[in-house]
Amino acid sequence: MVDLYIYFMKVISLNIDETIFNETEKIVAAMKKPRNRYINEAIDFYNKHQKRAMLERKLQKESEVLKVHLKIGMANSRQEGDILMDQPMMSANLRNTDYRFSTHSGSKSESYTQPVFTS
Repeated sequence: MVDLYIYFMKVISLNIDETIFNETEKIVAAMKKPRNRYINEAIDFYNKHQKRAMLERKLQKESEVLKVHLKIGMANSRQEGDILMDQPMMSANLRNTDYRFSTHSGSKSESYTQPVFTS
């Protein structure tokens, strides 16, 4: 059995700033790559970058919401006299792990420590 993939190309008209166009032409000539292929790859790269940025913003927002809910939940548990909240965590099964991440441009690096349970 042979898999057959058919890709359709869309024809579009672009208005590109002359300086960007001239720079692109120089790069395309140096790379010996068709302009169309170069522009397709550039758009694909930018789409991936934007998806990652949107996901990062979504996760940041959800993280902030979760922090608020956890603070409220911990406060409510302490008010109700929950004895589990007053017990120390099992430190033998807890270690701190340093997670590092950076933005896509690589210009910014942040780190944070998050407890991770091990068995």
